[in-house]
Amino acid sequence: MLVPRDYHRTHYDYQLNALKGLGIEPRIIDTDFSTTQSQMALAAAGLGACLIYPGTAPLPTILC
Repeated sequence: MLVPRDYHRTHYDYQLNALKGLGIEPRIIDTDFSTTQSQMALAAAGLGACLIYPGTAPLPTILC
């Protein structure tokens, strides 16, 4: 799950480049969430995975 590029270009580019660096070509679709917190909540609910740029937000203990 990636937040929209228009929301935070640096964060979006970081995630995409990290995935590509791992050899993963993500399937990108439009979404209705636009914050990193929403992205983390959806991942915590088991609906996907997300990468968080270091220092973006503290990770809840459940995700560590």
